[in-house]
Amino acid sequence: MWIRSTKTMRVVLAVMLAEPLFFAGTGECAAQELELVSRGAPDSVVGGVALVDGEVTAFYTARGGPDGEARPAAAQGYREGQNPGERVVTSPDGSRTGRVSYGEGEAGRVLTRFVAEGPEGGAVELSVEGPARFLLSDDGSTIAAVAQDIHAPGDGRVVLFDGGGERLGELEQPRLRQAALAADGSRLVVNTGSDGVLVLDRRGEVLHRLPRASDVKVSPDGAWVALLGGNATTLYQAGEEAARISTEVTARDAAFDAAGEHVAVADRGSLRLVETATGRVLFERPAPRGWEYRSVDVGPAGVLAGLLKLERRRSRKGSGRALAEVVLLDRNGDVSWRTELTPDAWNRSTPEVHFFEGGAQAAVVTRNAVYRFTPPGQR
Repeated sequence: MWIRSTKTMRVVLAVMLAEPLFFAGTGECAAQELELVSRGAPDSVVGGVALVDGEVTAFYTARGGPDGEARPAAAQGYREGQNPGERVVTSPDGSRTGRVSYGEGEAGRVLTRFVAEGPEGGAVELSVEGPARFLLSDDGSTIAAVAQDIHAPGDGRVVLFDGGGERLGELEQPRLRQAALAADGSRLVVNTGSDGVLVLDRRGEVLHRLPRASDVKVSPDGAWVALLGGNATTLYQAGEEAARISTEVTARDAAFDAAGEHVAVADRGSLRLVETATGRVLFERPAPRGWEYRSVDVGPAGVLAGLLKLERRRSRKGSGRALAEVVLLDRNGDVSWRTELTPDAWNRSTPEVHFFEGGAQAAVVTRNAVYRFTPPGQR
């Protein structure tokens, strides 16, 4: 195409740059429709997504602050009949759920209660002192409680239970920022902040001490740990550094495939798929101009990624609308599926993406709504 007018050329370039660039080199890939699972009330946020009787199901909690973090005392259940104050915890693959509620323990301290279905059926009921987060393995064999009172930052601990509720071990740790439980329950990775990252077994024994990180991820079998921080994401196996993946800034998200053979790493401006055993980058996909990667997951169909573009109004700082896009990339980095949405509420991870049922279903999460779709080849 020959363009004589400079003004016309500018218009054409503006239109091209205004559109997502995921079509380039991939052939035509029309935007697909998403099925709305549910939408929460204006004052609620998505608190969890799980599979209930094979269906993608959303659970909501009341919004507690500007970052969308739910306050335990104000939590509300999505379904009728759930008591105010409950939150829902889901296993990594969404197949198991547990309910967390808060009460008063000894000396007026917060008591966190957890109820879930045991591996052999029946209810498992646990409680720990202090505000706690609970993690649940896919098979229900391991339950981890990470207790940290924000008003007593030096009083943190990790408690591990088996699927029947028997206490396996406990580790006292003054500072606890976050934790990640392997899908099979074999490893718990605890990010302590300034004290580095600890890799624990099911009995709470420290197996490895790793450097500090902003975020941590663990492979489903617990063999690999990814530390996100600075300008790199570092992979560790058996406590030893195995690969280092350079990023422009601290990665926003990372996810392993089911076998732990690949890990997808997304920083703000680029997405990479990496072979864990060799550290080889299989593909790198830059984000279109003005867009940011927010979340990623890996399944049999490829790499699922969520992107967001904020369009701020000049008249009012911080106002404006958001545009979101979800793309499915094959192992060569080419787009095989995409969709667009305009979320009316967003946060740091919007749009958040998840594969369920071994990749047979997928979910897209905004701050107060959940959508689903069936990946190509899974119909």
